[in-house]
Amino acid sequence: MTAPDDGSPEPASPGVGALEAATGAAPADPAAAFPAGGGAPIVFDAFRRDCASHAVLRILANKWVVLVVSALAMGSMRHSELARKVEGATPKMLTQALRELERDGLVARHVEPASPPRVSYALTPLGRDLAVPLRRLCRWSEAHAARILVSRAKADGAVLSAESWRRIAGIK
Repeated sequence: MTAPDDGSPEPASPGVGALEAATGAAPADPAAAFPAGGGAPIVFDAFRRDCASHAVLRILANKWVVLVVSALAMGSMRHSELARKVEGATPKMLTQALRELERDGLVARHVEPASPPRVSYALTPLGRDLAVPLRRLCRWSEAHAARILVSRAKADGAVLSAESWRRIAGIK
């Protein structure tokens, strides 16, 4: 079996995705990849727009989803804690991201009986699994932001001043 051109390993067997092959993790329900009656296994292809994995990628491409999952990888948080951690997310955007992640089984919402009720959010096992590549993506963006900004400025014919660098880096 040969590896695809993107450098990722080839799926171990039909019906097992590249992520499972790369991480060694089994799908949550391996039988789901093989229809009853011995039919052909279901193979997901993220490059096909009608594939469910394509829809999952659309969700994961949301920067608020990436940042919320990465923040929750540090531990359970209340909405207000997440709002402080994920700067720039409006309360509405944060709520939408949390609801979507909860709906997809990536985040669990815990309500503690109190007056008023205390609500906290934590990653599910599936969410913790997702947090690994998303945190790597965040670290990559931090490590390469300067190079990308220099390239962008060069392409635009702009010069980045010391003041511009401080503003971009969030230094006051």
